[in-house]
Amino acid sequence: MNKYLVTLKPLSPFFFGGENTLGDGKINYFAQSNYLPQQTTILGMLRHQLLIQNNLIGTDPIAANWKDLIGAQSFQRINDEFVNEFGAIQNISPIFLTNGKDHFTTQSLDWALYEFETASEKSGQKINNKGIAPIVLNFESSAGDFIDYGGNSAKVPSLKVANKHYDPKFGLISLWIDSTGSKIRPWDYIPSIKLHSDLVLDNGLFKSHEQIGIHRILSRRRSDKGDFYKQVSFNLRDDFAFAFFLELELPVNAHFSSTTLIMGGEKSVFKMEVTDPKEMTFENIFNALTFTKNNPKNHEVIILLSDCYCDDNILNHCSFSINDVVNFKNIITSQKDKVNYAAFVKGGLSKSAENLKLFKRGSVLYPKEGETQEVEAAIKNRAFGKIGYNKYLVINPKNLK
Repeated sequence: MNKYLVTLKPLSPFFFGGENTLGDGKINYFAQSNYLPQQTTILGMLRHQLLIQNNLIGTDPIAANWKDLIGAQSFQRINDEFVNEFGAIQNISPIFLTNGKDHFTTQSLDWALYEFETASEKSGQKINNKGIAPIVLNFESSAGDFIDYGGNSAKVPSLKVANKHYDPKFGLISLWIDSTGSKIRPWDYIPSIKLHSDLVLDNGLFKSHEQIGIHRILSRRRSDKGDFYKQVSFNLRDDFAFAFFLELELPVNAHFSSTTLIMGGEKSVFKMEVTDPKEMTFENIFNALTFTKNNPKNHEVIILLSDCYCDDNILNHCSFSINDVVNFKNIITSQKDKVNYAAFVKGGLSKSAENLKLFKRGSVLYPKEGETQEVEAAIKNRAFGKIGYNKYLVINPKNLK
């Protein structure tokens, strides 16, 4: 088994498509890139690179036995089962961000904005400020501490932020946390925000790039002025790169190495570096300390380290959850005796008709007493887990003492 640390450094602004793009046979007049590539995008890139680097592009997939190198099918559901065999590709970790020294993953979603007052240095008048702090849950509070959310106060624990009741109008906030649990960064730059305690809040990790253009159809009359559109792509700040750990079981004489490649929409260019991870793994970089150093847990929790496809009954085993969901569709390809590469270049790839809902990475689940194993069972999925989805961390305060 060969183990690698793979980094993808953007050499230009990137665009990772979602449901709202400028293509797919219809025009949307505003399209924004996703911040991160889907794990299925990483899988597709790896399968493509294995073919390129081993000189198989243009060969007969069946005669050249592509199956041993990349599997026979892309990630998809066939006969109610998701494909989980991808040839040499044995395991992919969730995407994280690194600059070689600091490693960042998405912070758990149990952080929120709150408002506090300070006096103006010039006038002495009170000024409202916003801050960021973790949400503290208490399931044992007296009845007076519970907030009535639509008549369900008996089912909702006390939620406090900076010793104040959580105010939904300020909302949750999605952040990034470094592996030591000491540095926090927003996705985009957030001006005039203060942090609790001595946490470091630096600039956002992503920088947006806006492009304004006009759609014109040449077959229209000359007087056609076209349709305006706006597209937002991103780049990474401060020399950061996307990263993931990879395990390959390469056939004899096959290889995989560093290169420059195109991935995502708009021909986004990346420098891919493939290195020896030494003793590093995703699990030993991001652990309980990452999420508890500045946010101690009073109850056992399960934090989702990646987007997760879960059984429908998972929340029945939870006393409470702080979660969000994301849409998931995957591109479908299969090997035949001939491959129409021209269609691939022109975007002639089919997407799954099924639109799945995945729990968003960072979601926090509070298992009912004695039902942690049932929650874990609802998360575990061999096919999704193999390509970097459905990764989670169980944090039990009793084991941290």
